[in-house]
Amino acid sequence: MLFVAAHRAARTRSALTLDRVDPVTKRTESGNDYLTINPKGYVPALELDDGEVLTEGPAITQYLVDRYALGTLAPLSGTIERAWINSYLTYISTELHKPFGRLFDPALTPDARASTIAYLHRRFALAQRQTILSAKRLPPLGPAIADGPLA
Repeated sequence: MLFVAAHRAARTRSALTLDRVDPVTKRTESGNDYLTINPKGYVPALELDDGEVLTEGPAITQYLVDRYALGTLAPLSGTIERAWINSYLTYISTELHKPFGRLFDPALTPDARASTIAYLHRRFALAQRQTILSAKRLPPLGPAIADGPLA
């Protein structure tokens, strides 16, 4: 079972069973208390057949690639090329995705908003330069797991 934000579930195409999570009530569409599934309270989370719950986008995507699409959406684990993918996914999570949350804070001052936007511009510029470098480092795979978060 893949738990996703209610507003993103319609955009997700997957063979996985999806359960939407209301970000305010922390209830799943199926009626469960999401905090009992993932105490962190945010999505995504992947509940495996044995009941284990895997969280964090990069961990989930790499697990799914290694389990169901080995060598097609990412270089094989243990290679320097895979380490570059890990680095890129981590950068997306920490430097691009996380700061966007501040922009939704109604108490954010105009100066703080401008500072956050400037920060994001710098981070996206760096991501663009890294993408160009990665194209030289990585073998062509077609669509790759690091493409999804930026789509």
